[in-house]
Amino acid sequence: LKQAIGGRLSVEVSLQPMPSLEEFKEVANDIMKTGDKFIIYTENPSTTLSELVKLANMKEWKIVSVRTLTPSLEDVFVKLTGLTAVDVERLELIRPSGRGRGRE
Repeated sequence: LKQAIGGRLSVEVSLQPMPSLEEFKEVANDIMKTGDKFIIYTENPSTTLSELVKLANMKEWKIVSVRTLTPSLEDVFVKLTGLTAVDVERLELIRPSGRGRGRE
């Protein structure tokens, strides 16, 4: 189901020393820094990983951790329904009594 729906694939990487976002522009343009990790959004994670390893070698960065990420089931649910988990929770609370967890 996750593959059928599609979504944003990404590569999450932690490096030492911590580079700037600008230094990643050689690998990809859609990058987000979260804590001590960078998330690189990509159509092709294996190509991105190859480019990342080349860049790390060239800049003498140590790759501390790396993993590829696919959309979660929650991502798929949101894409299919347009609803977030919070939206569903609200809908459950306003259902008529006798169905779900409606108010009594």
